[in-house]
Amino acid sequence: MYDRLVAHVPDGVAVYGLQNVSLFDPEMDMGDLDATARWYFDLIDRVADGGDIHLLGWSYGAHLAFALAKLIEKQSDSRLISLTLLDSGPTPEPGYITGAMSLQESIDDFCYAFSINHRFSTVEELVDHAVDVAPLWPGIQKSDVRGMLKSGATATEHLARPTQGQVHADALLLQAGVDRYIAFKGAMIRLTDDFLTKIKKFVRQ
Repeated sequence: MYDRLVAHVPDGVAVYGLQNVSLFDPEMDMGDLDATARWYFDLIDRVADGGDIHLLGWSYGAHLAFALAKLIEKQSDSRLISLTLLDSGPTPEPGYITGAMSLQESIDDFCYAFSINHRFSTVEELVDHAVDVAPLWPGIQKSDVRGMLKSGATATEHLARPTQGQVHADALLLQAGVDRYIAFKGAMIRLTDDFLTKIKKFVRQ
């Protein structure tokens, strides 16, 4: 689905991917969303070496990219050139997420995400099923499942206390098949049906 985006990356622009650390070290505590952004900023800052930065975040990574954008602009108003949020959306209404997920909620959320139609009460049961009984993909390891469980739970906790505010760099929100939200000049806008019909043409251009 995203392969066509590659054609729009200018020649000579280096692209670096940042993976969720929880996938590799489920025991690592990254702190809240802003603390996580500061951890990733140190990596980005070393690689960018004072140069321009374009950020793109996918799904939960879009919320992390927004937190990173605010942090980069705080350090230097000119380094952040653009912010692209891909297949994400606004955080839930206040109170919808109250904080840390319970173990059962994490297991159920994982099963829903991977269309596993079984009920598990322990992590071990889920891990054995996803690795040995019905492997999610060839070569999957038990550490992969544990890492994804941790990653999902961390993302949910972060969305309970999202980063708020605005950025000044040019920003764009892309949604696959969903035309409900856009980002314009750093501000997240929720579109009403009436306004949506007036702005669709402009956004697609």
